[in-house]
Amino acid sequence: SVNFAVIGSGDGSGSGVSGGEYWICAATCVTPAAGSGTNFTGLTATIPTAALLVGHQYTVRARIRDVAGNWSTATSSAVLTVTPVGNIFTDGFESGT
Repeated sequence: SVNFAVIGSGDGSGSGVSGGEYWICAATCVTPAAGSGTNFTGLTATIPTAALLVGHQYTVRARIRDVAGNWSTATSSAVLTVTPVGNIFTDGFESGT
């Protein structure tokens, strides 16, 4: 999984950030309608990555919602490259030594 945090204070109206939404794009990206992404509350979100393909790049886009219900414009927040998990041990410990 990947964690990300909102850095900012909202739209300037003083209502504050209540949460937002994110979506993951592969080669091309279609911005969903406001409220149609994966929603999160507060200033952080954890994005599961288990279903993403190893060796591919993805762009995570996000939009923030303030307490008054207003949505920000969509922004690219990160480009992810999924890499395989390496072996921690190369010895199978079969020898017992």
